[in-house]
Amino acid sequence: MNHNFLIDFPVLNTNRLRLRQPKSTDSSGVFTLRSDTQYSIWTGIPRYINIEEAVQYIARIHDDMRCGTCIFWTICKNSQNRFIGSICLWNICWEEKQAEIGYDLLPDYRGNGFMLEAVQSVMAYAFSTLGFSRIVADNVHPDNHSSVALLVRADFLPLQKPGSYERVLSSS
Repeated sequence: MNHNFLIDFPVLNTNRLRLRQPKSTDSSGVFTLRSDTQYSIWTGIPRYINIEEAVQYIARIHDDMRCGTCIFWTICKNSQNRFIGSICLWNICWEEKQAEIGYDLLPDYRGNGFMLEAVQSVMAYAFSTLGFSRIVADNVHPDNHSSVALLVRADFLPLQKPGSYERVLSSS
């Protein structure tokens, strides 16, 4: 099964958020996140040095969405259309009905429950609409206590591999 998520993009809405397709205008927010030293430590992603890296990243995301290997949402508050973070399903395996989840949020928006709201919306979409049975969060830095707590609140369970969590579709 091949999905081109650039053609048929799933916009998701929650009480406070709109999860929309990434745009080139999001590059400033992406750069702000990915040039942060702590972000680099937690994710293992090298720090961005210039905004062109963010522009190229968004172009790569569009290529991956065109191929159906990821779905990447820009997170915005309902009252604004400005990037405050992102969330994605990537490493999608259509045959096994599973994917990996990734997420990030600008520091000014952390601690307000926005990411839990976004994760719950994406999980509902993954399980109900896409028919996935398993979502994995991998390589979660052990010192990123907020991320670990978020996964626990979103009903992910730890796996044997350190820093790895999963949520399996409940059969009930």
